[in-house]
Amino acid sequence: MFVNIQKRTPAAAPVLAGSRYLPIGQPEHSPYAVPAASDHRTREEQLCQSQKMEAIGQLAGGIAHDFSNIMTGIAGFAQLAREDLPPGHPAADSIREIEGFSEQACGLIRQLLAFSQQQPVEPVALNLNSIINRTCRLLGRLLGSEIRLELDLDTGLPPVRADEVQIEQVLMNLAVNARDAMSGRGRLTVRTCSVVLDQAELSKRKAPPAPGRYAALSVADTGCGMSRETQSRIFEPFFSTKPTGQHAGLGLATVCNIVRQHGGWIAIDSDVGRGCKFTVYLPLDRPK
Repeated sequence: MFVNIQKRTPAAAPVLAGSRYLPIGQPEHSPYAVPAASDHRTREEQLCQSQKMEAIGQLAGGIAHDFSNIMTGIAGFAQLAREDLPPGHPAADSIREIEGFSEQACGLIRQLLAFSQQQPVEPVALNLNSIINRTCRLLGRLLGSEIRLELDLDTGLPPVRADEVQIEQVLMNLAVNARDAMSGRGRLTVRTCSVVLDQAELSKRKAPPAPGRYAALSVADTGCGMSRETQSRIFEPFFSTKPTGQHAGLGLATVCNIVRQHGGWIAIDSDVGRGCKFTVYLPLDRPK
């Protein structure tokens, strides 16, 4: 419960009291007295956004499971039909196209499940650099010949505790977002390092995790960048700056949810015309 209390001070500033008791006559610098209007509005916005994300997540998860059942049947019958055809049959290529589109649909299902947090997470101690090296070998065709990929990996990076498949998905989604921002031409830089974040640093960055050591994975591009307004919405599900129909708008929302599931957070550094850098902070593995 939150109560607005008008306290008689020289500035006549309203204060916000939570469920705790606010002593009468408490000095103005008391920890119980905090500015009310902006904090109350921020809490309401955060609650509204949280409820919206939860509702969309439940809807996406339900659709994904139904969609998965349908696509499993389509892919299975397509495979059986192709295997029944004699060698060289002209319909074989068409059936392979069906199988290819089925695989793309399954990729979208995986994104929906990750976004709705219904995809199982199996965290183990992982070498983040090894995952990046392996994933980047697959990025060549995805990025195209006009994008130069550069790696700057900290060889002394301690292990992180994470789900390997989902971390691969985070890197792939960030790489695809960077490719689109560069219109197929530019430089993509992937870096890792170990950082120590104290409470003051986390408060300054408005980050939720606990203080400690984190592995930082950054993906930077030389693309068009984004405005502050776009940055404020970039992790919303189905939000996209691309033409309607080109993308589902789930790539970065999925990244954000995966990172949160791992107890980490993600930061953006960008401005219009100077590219964009996403930095993912993942907790290091703590040996038992």
